[in-house]
Amino acid sequence: MNNELARFSTNKTVNQINLKPKKTKILLVVANLGKGGMERQLTLLLSAGVDPSLSFDIALFRNKIEYPVPSNIKLIQLNKKNKIDIPFLFRLFKLLCDSSYDIIHSKIPGVNEYIIVLSSLLRKKNFIIEFRSSGSWEYLNYKKAAILLRIFGLKHCRIVCNSEKALREMEKEFKSFHLFPKAICIKNGIDLDRFSKKTKTLNPDEFLIGFVGRIDPQKNLFCLIEAFALFKKDLISHSQVIPRLQIFGHAIDNSYLLAIRNFIKSLELEQTITILDPVDNIEECYNKFDLFVLPSHEEGTPNVLLEAMACELVCLASTGANTDKFLMDAFTFPSKESQRLFSLIKRTYSAPQNELLDIGRSNRAFVINNFALSKMVNQYEALWHQ
Repeated sequence: MNNELARFSTNKTVNQINLKPKKTKILLVVANLGKGGMERQLTLLLSAGVDPSLSFDIALFRNKIEYPVPSNIKLIQLNKKNKIDIPFLFRLFKLLCDSSYDIIHSKIPGVNEYIIVLSSLLRKKNFIIEFRSSGSWEYLNYKKAAILLRIFGLKHCRIVCNSEKALREMEKEFKSFHLFPKAICIKNGIDLDRFSKKTKTLNPDEFLIGFVGRIDPQKNLFCLIEAFALFKKDLISHSQVIPRLQIFGHAIDNSYLLAIRNFIKSLELEQTITILDPVDNIEECYNKFDLFVLPSHEEGTPNVLLEAMACELVCLASTGANTDKFLMDAFTFPSKESQRLFSLIKRTYSAPQNELLDIGRSNRAFVINNFALSKMVNQYEALWHQ
């Protein structure tokens, strides 16, 4: 266990434990434990020394487990076919009828509606539904939940959003149904020991730009590649430094990946742009980058941006990714304006080293103040204890 997790886990006093001899049992309903942002946040949460008076089972919509969870947590498979059908609903209803569960906490939008209906009909469950906004499709989930809560009532429901953006969108949608739920924002947590600045061997002959994330249209990689092409053309006209771009991520759509590769080839950038599979030690990659860029059309809370900031990197983000003002406006660009992104990359490359160091330190301070892992754990604990 690293220092951040260990320091947090030892904060629980003996008196706190003795005051709550009876465990509160929580059923967490999730899509899967595959390598996604929500799944990573959940496993971080459960591994961070959560109050021992809380115990958990996890019900999985899809039996995909790529992140480890503590050995004392039971994993329950809801469906072998990865779809909501009669067997799925029967297993979910059976779990909700289990009197040992004090709280049902759904972290999967597609199942939230069933949790609302079944929990309300049983009239004996406190339940939590969670929204993690990362795209326009989320509005439909807000609307469906609002309609059902209008019918079945809000008495036993709490709503959690993982970003200020999601909270704003949810409240706006619910307000149109004259609903004013008890909703809170619990921001993602970043492991500040893992994601921190490491000793870096500078390569004066290279300027390395990095991107981390899924390779799909939402991430807007064409804009990044266009801007990089402009930067390379400008740089080689007056400098011996070699610009490079590394893209770390897995492809959601192979046809999109092929289009990206063909675009790189058409610009004759195969020698300076590399596409790499995700790695477990991504913090080491952040510490090799000279600049991190997130050009997404839309984001909720972009973990990769916060991780890069925690590593004291200078970061650029599209306005669609900067929804909760993670970066000052001077470090953002409209997602369709590759020329503006090129200008920002060029400005960063030309900036004095001491200025870049100050920006990096400021980025880390922002993450410490707003996205520390311990803060996220404390807020979830307080919610479950209520």
